[in-house]
Formats: sequence, structure tokens, C-alpha cells
Amino acid sequence: MKRTLISGSQSAYSQSLNVVNYLKGLAEPHFNQIEILDLGAWDLPFCNEGVRQNSDY
Repeated sequence: MKRTLISGSQSAYSQSLNVVNYLKGLAEPHFNQIEILDLGAWDLPFCNEGVRQNSDY
């Protein structure tokens, strides 16, 4: 069975990827394949700091 773990933080100093890696270690005995999706490694313009600071909201 395959499992995907998502680290959703865009912050450079976030600990969410560390948490996901810890959870991966716990899950490995129970799943054939574990994939980590690190959204912090993606260029998501709507999550950039500058976009939020210049927002009209």
C-alpha cells in the first residue's frame, strides 16, 4: 500500500518537514511505499511572503 505524507509549510525555518520525516519512520513498517510531498520546495506564488504583504486583504 502506498502512502503520501505532505509537508505543507512554505516557511524557510519550519519544522513540518522534520515532523513528516519522523512520521515516515513510524509508517515504514506498515506501508510498501511512502512518498513525501514537500510544498516548501515548490514555487507557489500565492504562498510567497511578498504576495501576502502586498495584498489588499
